[in-house]
Amino acid sequence: MTLHEACQSCRDGNFVSHNCFDSSQSMHDYKHDLYYGDGAIISNDLEWLDNQTWAKDGWYIKYPKECVDGEKLDKMHKDNKGYMLHSGTFEDCIIKFA
Repeated sequence: MTLHEACQSCRDGNFVSHNCFDSSQSMHDYKHDLYYGDGAIISNDLEWLDNQTWAKDGWYIKYPKECVDGEKLDKMHKDNKGYMLHSGTFEDCIIKFA
């Protein structure tokens, strides 16, 4: 999927990743801002990202919205007050099915 499709997928509640990311990296939307898994806000860098050749496509849904514990995600964002995470990753809110 393209970068623009990936951003929309995040806004729909999915966690997305890119073929260039390592296995622990992803991107998601929270209250109309896009975040990397470590808490870095990337919404302000979308224009820069859009101009990067590698970022134009190669995106995919890593975790569909049904696998996201919304309450845990909300708590993680509130606890970190918009700053990068001190430990862990936002993927810690992914529901692990047995």
